[in-house]
Amino acid sequence: MFGADLAPEEILAACRPLGIRAIELAASAVEAHLGKPTVPSWWLEMPENGFDTGALPLEEEILQDEVDLARQAFAARVREWRASVSLAPLEPLLRRCQDAGVRIAAIDAPDLATASDPEVDHAFRLAKALGAEALTMPLVVGEPRRLAPFAERHGMRVGFDNLLATRPADFASALAHSPRHGVSLDLEVWLAGGHGSPLPFLRQHAGHVIQVRVDAAALGGTKADEPAAEVLRDILDNGWPVRITLGLAPDADGRLDRAAILARALDYCVNGLRLST
Repeated sequence: MFGADLAPEEILAACRPLGIRAIELAASAVEAHLGKPTVPSWWLEMPENGFDTGALPLEEEILQDEVDLARQAFAARVREWRASVSLAPLEPLLRRCQDAGVRIAAIDAPDLATASDPEVDHAFRLAKALGAEALTMPLVVGEPRRLAPFAERHGMRVGFDNLLATRPADFASALAHSPRHGVSLDLEVWLAGGHGSPLPFLRQHAGHVIQVRVDAAALGGTKADEPAAEVLRDILDNGWPVRITLGLAPDADGRLDRAAILARALDYCVNGLRLST
């Protein structure tokens, strides 16, 4: 999975020398490619609530109200844009991906839980236009039930990402709402949440696991951090139809050599584990 800060063309350029043949693409990157309205940077830098400007409390309250209204106005503008934007420009992008031998396996849409129903439908149509087999989003209470009709109507899978507090039982509940619902398990988040080894869960639900995300920095050369190596070996040994997605950390400062990080991780997967890209 490449960061949302990279344009699709940049991602394709990075895939070619590494031999990457399938990617998970951020919906935000695709929408930026389509010309989604951009928000002024100062809005994004403002806190969600509570200012410490040194002004009088009433002045700070007025400033907060103005920022909230600006954000609401921008959200309405984005909804209008999504309702009318043509997806035709995605056809040449898809052809360029196909020509490069790169398949868009999934579209990551982390904001679906706060999206309106028309916006959810837009996300599914966008993913289908790029030939993706699944949409991925965080597992939020109520969303598996809500998204089930969309998944059925569009004939597409939804992979739910685990949050720190996500338990195996939460995944089981989500899967019960639709046969098209699946698991998009982030190994680093699972471990940080204190849930122990994910192998018992993976063994129980292997048929429903769409992908396992692994931090690319945890893999390098012929070595891998445990339990990343253990999980990857188990997937390989059991022949599970699970996609292993190498994640890349955000690079706000532009200091990371992400191509080198990916190259080391891929070297481990291909030469150490004999996985295909």
